[in-house]
Amino acid sequence: MRRFKQLSIGRRIGRTALAALLIPALAVVAAQRAEAQIQSNPTWAVLEFNNASGKGPENLGATAAEAFRSELGKTGRYEIIPAETISRALTTLNLQPPVTQRISLIRLGQEIGASNLVTGDILNWRIVNEGKGKRADVILRVVVTDVASGLAVNGASFVASSTVRPPDTGEETLLADALAIGATQGVTEIISKDLPRGTILNTTTDQALVNQGSRSGFAVGQEVIILRGREQVGVGLVTEVEPDSSTVKLVRTTRGLQPGDKVRVIFTPKQVSDKFSPSGGVQVKKAAPRSPNSGLLTVAAVLGLALVLLGQGRASNSALVSDFVAEATNEGVGGQPAIKLSWTPDLLTKGNEIRDEWQIWRDDVTTSPVLVVPGNQIFAVDTADVRTVTYQDIQTVGGRACDVTDRETTDAEDVAGLVSGRPYRYQVKLIYKLLSIDVPGADTDSTYCYFGSSKVGTKGTATPFAVPVTVSPAAGSTVNNPASVTFTFQAAPTFAGVTCEYVVQISDSLLFPKSRTVTVAKFIDNKLSPATLTVDGVPVTGLFAGATRLYWRVGVR
Repeated sequence: MRRFKQLSIGRRIGRTALAALLIPALAVVAAQRAEAQIQSNPTWAVLEFNNASGKGPENLGATAAEAFRSELGKTGRYEIIPAETISRALTTLNLQPPVTQRISLIRLGQEIGASNLVTGDILNWRIVNEGKGKRADVILRVVVTDVASGLAVNGASFVASSTVRPPDTGEETLLADALAIGATQGVTEIISKDLPRGTILNTTTDQALVNQGSRSGFAVGQEVIILRGREQVGVGLVTEVEPDSSTVKLVRTTRGLQPGDKVRVIFTPKQVSDKFSPSGGVQVKKAAPRSPNSGLLTVAAVLGLALVLLGQGRASNSALVSDFVAEATNEGVGGQPAIKLSWTPDLLTKGNEIRDEWQIWRDDVTTSPVLVVPGNQIFAVDTADVRTVTYQDIQTVGGRACDVTDRETTDAEDVAGLVSGRPYRYQVKLIYKLLSIDVPGADTDSTYCYFGSSKVGTKGTATPFAVPVTVSPAAGSTVNNPASVTFTFQAAPTFAGVTCEYVVQISDSLLFPKSRTVTVAKFIDNKLSPATLTVDGVPVTGLFAGATRLYWRVGVR
């Protein structure tokens, strides 16, 4: 073997083998580097600051912006849009710096493709003699605005001071130094207090389960915006908080909620005085009293204005229904998944006589509706049962031509039922009829003309679950150690990627009235069925004085 290594052919074979072993590792490293290059940082733009002090050099706001632009670029966290790009966009939009109006800021941000805008106010400044030199003090307020919502998401208010310079140093030089130091202070503070954010896991009619909780900074009462990509789709309030999850109640939405939407806490900038405090710091103004939802009302006004600008308000009468709601329910037979659907007919269709049938369409079935109910009924329940659906196949939406004069139906066979743990979206469509004599130009001997409305979708998704099967303690069993009881049950059937929240409750009544029901466990789990979940060490002694028989149940959402 030693002789083989010493031969030239042996050395060449050895080097070839070594290279063959190294190539896969090098390929992995190269792939990782390529992947890192694909990931991009959020795009921020720093706009010229507003010199609210009314004094000082004309370019003071531009100097402040350049200082912050440079400091943010040093962090490597953001892609900073050049000042030249911003200047061209201002010319295109016919805007004059500094830009302060909310709508103008949103327009500018969209024009330059920024995810966030950094704006600021120079509230006041002064030159102070110190020892044998002098320095400049500047009061700054900086706000980071999310372009998608037009709302503040971060910021800082502080006093920045230049280094002490010789007495003959110019005012402009001192101010530039103070602003450069202020940029360092401001960027450090902004980075250090990034507001809580999370991702929606599941949704109900007006609530959403978020994958972050108190450990990430979420707290009850916080106002949040809900984003889908770079588009804001709603606003809400944090109503419940667990260490690793939280619940957001929907206040307003434009497109409904769905798993994967991002939740971000709204930042409220401090209102500071333009007067220097005796200690040389900032003075925070006392906030005026406001209602708990005043911030959300502002958000709602912005959303309403956006709808008007984008022309997405309902201006057509082809959609004859509103408030279409889908919510998971326990009405399924034998604990099977079910979804209850309800809707409100428009004023034009309040009378039952023109409503012929309601068709319910589901996003996993594209060839036919999954349910049909009579026109005088404004609710339906979707279940796990496979069914045959008889419906009127009217493809056109509205119109004035009396093309359909007979109530002809078709059958859709083997229409799939619900599957536990899958999010669903629904649409409702109305088939309505009008007297032919009321339809202009109708040339027919038939009594009625039939039309179809456009489909109206639910706000968000609904995820039904089969009722989890309880295992132990079994019904009728005796608990030997009531100070530490173990509850075991089967995980709800669900899809990969869907996270479930389970709750275990105990009551001394089979009806589980709210006043006599205790929640003993609440947790998140994403195990797929079949799987057994366990809650250990639950004390049940003393929960219900004098009770000798207790009932327990498991819920999932």
